[in-house]
Amino acid sequence: GDVAPGITGPTDQTVVQTSNATFTASVSGLPLPTVQWRVNGANIPGATSSSLTLTNVQFSQNGFVYSLVASNSAGQATNSATLYVLVPPVISQQPTNLSVIAGSAALFNVGASGVPAVKYQWSKNSSPIANATNASYTIASVSGADNGAIFSVTVTNSVGLVASSNATLTVLSTMTGSFLPTNNATGISPDQQLRIVFSSTPKIGSGKLYVRDASNDSLFATIDTSLFQTFTMFGATITNAYVRTVQGANYFYMPIATYGNEAWITISNRFAYNKTYYVNADAGLFLDSANASFPAITGTNTWRFSTKPSGPATPTASTGLTSLTVALDGAGDFATLQGAADWIPQNNTLLRTITIQPGVYRDNTTFAQSRHKVRVIGAGANRQAVQLFYPYPAFSSANGAGTLRLESNDLYVRNVTIDNAVYSNYNGVTFAGPIQTVQTTGSRLIFDNVLIKGGQDTLYTISGITYFNRCEIWGSVDFIYGAALTVFDQCDIVEIRDTGGPITAPNTDLAAPYGLTFLSCNFPRALTANGYPYNVGTGNTTFQRPWRQDGYTAIINCALGSQITTKGWAEWDGRETTCRAREYGTTLIGGGSTTPAQRQAAGAYWLNTIDPDYVNNSSLDPTNSLLYGASGQANRTNVTVNPADYTLAAIFGNSYFNLGGWLPTTLPTITTQPTNKTVSAGSPASFSVAAYGLPDPAFQWRKNGTNISFATNATFSIASAKLGDNGTYSVIVSNAAGTLTSSNAVLTIPALPTSITPTFTNGALNLSWPVNQTGYRLLAQTNPPNVGLTTNWQPVVGSNATNQVSIAMNPAAGSVFFRLVYP
Repeated sequence: GDVAPGITGPTDQTVVQTSNATFTASVSGLPLPTVQWRVNGANIPGATSSSLTLTNVQFSQNGFVYSLVASNSAGQATNSATLYVLVPPVISQQPTNLSVIAGSAALFNVGASGVPAVKYQWSKNSSPIANATNASYTIASVSGADNGAIFSVTVTNSVGLVASSNATLTVLSTMTGSFLPTNNATGISPDQQLRIVFSSTPKIGSGKLYVRDASNDSLFATIDTSLFQTFTMFGATITNAYVRTVQGANYFYMPIATYGNEAWITISNRFAYNKTYYVNADAGLFLDSANASFPAITGTNTWRFSTKPSGPATPTASTGLTSLTVALDGAGDFATLQGAADWIPQNNTLLRTITIQPGVYRDNTTFAQSRHKVRVIGAGANRQAVQLFYPYPAFSSANGAGTLRLESNDLYVRNVTIDNAVYSNYNGVTFAGPIQTVQTTGSRLIFDNVLIKGGQDTLYTISGITYFNRCEIWGSVDFIYGAALTVFDQCDIVEIRDTGGPITAPNTDLAAPYGLTFLSCNFPRALTANGYPYNVGTGNTTFQRPWRQDGYTAIINCALGSQITTKGWAEWDGRETTCRAREYGTTLIGGGSTTPAQRQAAGAYWLNTIDPDYVNNSSLDPTNSLLYGASGQANRTNVTVNPADYTLAAIFGNSYFNLGGWLPTTLPTITTQPTNKTVSAGSPASFSVAAYGLPDPAFQWRKNGTNISFATNATFSIASAKLGDNGTYSVIVSNAAGTLTSSNAVLTIPALPTSITPTFTNGALNLSWPVNQTGYRLLAQTNPPNVGLTTNWQPVVGSNATNQVSIAMNPAAGSVFFRLVYP
């Protein structure tokens, strides 16, 4: 007979969303039952087999009940199973970048879901963070160590894993900054460097700085730290460099550099005149000492400035302005010496003067391409007031270029300091190596009252003719060197490294009659108490080691400190046998002297001597046995050092140099100004001025702006001062190089109480007063009878030029009153 349906299965199914699920069952009965699948009690069309496959299952089907109904003539049976859908983790809201002030809290969030419930694991810079297992992660107090950190979260459950996108934490510094030029400043020079003065010491971070034209928001210049180049100068590695072209040569420069609490920003292209610009910068371009980011500079009116309406007209080689001013604050024609130097025309023939106002200028400068006949004058009260500072000047080849490089002729530099600070700790390096402060190749160059600071290779006079007058030069090793004729006149030459070293390293041509020549110079021992960076030991410094075999150094009438060794001169790979070392008239600072014989006895056998074998055959190698060793030393002959050969006229007049009678001249310098004087009438009075120059200056004293006849000495005297000598005195100091006027000094001769002596002669009233009161004025008033004194005083003409007057009397006029006044 018939058998009612029987069903085995289906069973519950668990699948991952988007997967397929299959329910299966077996059916029995007679006759063979028909089957129908249902979902949640509703027939599924076409589902009439013993298995049911669901494709692309979605979480919306989770918990659905799938049933199989089997039917025949004997009856009906139903079996059911449940579908369970699992969902891999899905992130609906990614964590986002945060910018948070240092010390504040930072909160990262993620939105995620999944079945079964998801779990979280936050990471910092790809490393899991302990106990960071919630949908949010909080840093209670961020610090600079967190700046730039990358945060992410991994979301997991039993069926999957998903990683969030990265979120960057920017920690904003509490460091503040003020802008120079100030916001909305006007009158800015085209070569203006930008500065930010921070409240603490900054570091260069990463990002971009943008300068835009305010008229249309177009990009004028960009500095991108990712494009910085790196170069090495001996012990120093510079990582913040770009390359620019200056007067035909390519140089490294630092578009952003930090000095103390300041950042200096150098734009290689010049601003246009009569334009307005604004500056933006990314957060993190600058960092504080804890590595927190200086906030972004945004907007069009946060740091905005306008340039001058116009500038100096473009000159020709023989026309145009002859006077320019450089000033940091926009008060000059240019803001950098290089900007002014670039304005000077090539092949210049017109004497021009660049006056630099006081300040620290952080850029290197080149005078090249025949920019001749220029005076660079520091306008400060002393040479420290104007400082030209740049730490690692280099060509794009990384060869040294000098903080100041002079390739042109007839240049005159006065009253400035030039410094590369290689002797101090800069970016973690001290005495980085042979990095030049000044390089010269020009002819007829003059440095007057200039302080040049450096370490090894401070001054490299490569070629040409250079004269230093009353300058001071710092260094450590071979810090004055080169092949040029270089004369140091009344200069201070200072070894500053505590362990000493050789001062000069000449490579003079054999035919040159002079090389590095020191006349009446001081070589003081450096001590920190005297303003030098280190205390230099005693007996550790020498005048020369010969860089090339014919090098020539002469020390004439100089005074030495105790740092100079008894030997005084040093060897270098045998080249001392052919070098020229000359010394004469040496004295010791503090008293005493030393002689060439003492130095020779200490081992400097080549001092003031020459080897005849080398004179006869200059092709001999310095270490040839004819020159070197005991036999060579025994063969040397003395050279007479005649001080008459070491005058400026003898040196620069030597026909070898072909200078056509040129001698160095320096502007007058007043070292002591005349001062105010107060003396009694009849006493002597004098004013004095102390000044120097090359040639020696002449003097012309003036009173109240008018020349005083025959007053042409450094001192002006009045044997017996009269009231008429009261006035303002000054002196014009002049020589062939120029003219300088002293400050004013006032002579005061106090007026003393005096009396008028009357006498009568032939009806005339004679009034007189002491002769030393000449300069007083006699006042008179005539009033009707019975009228006393009024205020109607009138001067008696000419009375201030004498001490007596005669007045005709008219009794009918009434009463006449007189008095003396001064002035």
